[in-house]
Amino acid sequence: MVNRANAPGTAVTLYSGAKTITCDSHTGGYWLNEYSRGGTTTQIHTLNFKKAPATTIQEVDNGIDNVSEFSDNDNNWTASEYNNSNQDIAALDAHWAAEKTFDYFKAVHSRDSYDGNNGVIKCYVHLNTRDNNNNIVPMDNSFWLDSKKALFLGDGHYLSPLVSLDIAHEVGHGVSHSAVANGTGLISNGESGALDESLSDIWGACVEQWSVAGKQT
Repeated sequence: MVNRANAPGTAVTLYSGAKTITCDSHTGGYWLNEYSRGGTTTQIHTLNFKKAPATTIQEVDNGIDNVSEFSDNDNNWTASEYNNSNQDIAALDAHWAAEKTFDYFKAVHSRDSYDGNNGVIKCYVHLNTRDNNNNIVPMDNSFWLDSKKALFLGDGHYLSPLVSLDIAHEVGHGVSHSAVANGTGLISNGESGALDESLSDIWGACVEQWSVAGKQT
């Protein structure tokens, strides 16, 4: 039998330094999977997309079918272990940022997760795309895919991994899509798309200002 429970850990992130995170304590180690946060049943789960491309829904489905857990032996996620050639440290930023985003919406807006109903905040890290010649390359982007209710975070080609606290912008899309027009959401074009992006910019700035002492937005 595998015994699991939330366990506080430490993580040295790429963009925000040493932070406290909560992980899943299971037999043999720890995963980036918080089973319940802030007195709710909201789960925060960060997974390895293993550099699969995600240019079509079929590719997204294939990638999700092959994800793996990020695992650590002692719940002390150090730079020497994870700031490696694969940039696994990006997963630590994503997990912490997702936790802080949840905390903001819970504390400030009394909202349990992006949908107000304890929806899982799922982060897929190590995402690739395809160039104009159909070659698989690192993705200089991150996005919320509402059909999967999840964040997809690129490793960065010309940029560094897109996993900073600003991923709250992407969770903000989940908030808008679940809250507007009885859950029908804002379509991603025209004035509706402009509102969607503007609201997410606001959410991202609010989370950063709330989470980081002295942060100017």
